[in-house]
Amino acid sequence: MIADSIQVILLFGLIGLVTNFIAWKRGYYRLTPFETPPIAFKHVVSVFCIYLGAVLILAPYLTQMLLKFSAKQPPSFGMVVTLQFIIILAMALGLIIYCQTKGKEIFSRIWKSPLTTYTSPIQDIGIGIVSYVVAFPIVAVVGQFFDLILYLIFSLENYEQVAVRYLKNTLESPAQLALALISILVIAPILEEFLFRGALQTYLKRWFGTKAAILLAAACFAFFHFSPSQGLGNLSLIPSLFTFACFLGFVYERQGSLYASIALHMTFNIASSLRILFFPE
Repeated sequence: MIADSIQVILLFGLIGLVTNFIAWKRGYYRLTPFETPPIAFKHVVSVFCIYLGAVLILAPYLTQMLLKFSAKQPPSFGMVVTLQFIIILAMALGLIIYCQTKGKEIFSRIWKSPLTTYTSPIQDIGIGIVSYVVAFPIVAVVGQFFDLILYLIFSLENYEQVAVRYLKNTLESPAQLALALISILVIAPILEEFLFRGALQTYLKRWFGTKAAILLAAACFAFFHFSPSQGLGNLSLIPSLFTFACFLGFVYERQGSLYASIALHMTFNIASSLRILFFPE
């Protein structure tokens, strides 16, 4: 375990140094300031209330209804996957309705700043995809390092994350796998980037500046993925997600476009899902 972890850290550390040095020399880390959309505190609270309402209110209600109509028998895993898909669609619909009725102009500027017309959404997506090469080695090193620390201190080894276990459980059913992949690869990145980069980071930027906003939004993103059921197993996930979210926040600010951070988020999820599908062990 220790030797393998050190090898992974050294390998990806070297790759990360090379890719980030090339990126730095080519001006990847230069930021061009753009006007911050005038998003208000009430907008941030509202979109997160929609998100949390779907998770904390709608999900338990639909679960109770499902139990009621299934003669109080535990729902099958297929029903759980379908239910979660319905919830995430309801969450997306709620956010769309809110944005269209309570601040269409403001939220449209979150997606693409009018001051960044020198790049198109397609170019922003391309930058997001390419950013994976810069971000992934660093995220991998951080995750592996904290996995090693957990092993040395608490003897935790190969602690499987909830999302990984969830996807693996869908492998035997094409329908369940399709719903899970749509949620993980498409809907979740769009929703999370809109919430954490588009709404939260944009609001924080007005008060604390760009760098602090990236860090604060990244911390919120990492802790939002904390799963109490996993206890110590989540500890290494938090710093790696924080690191990844810093790259998401940076690429959003770099391009002034939510398309860029969504593309990076999707690319990361696609690569992780492919590894789980083809190398489940």
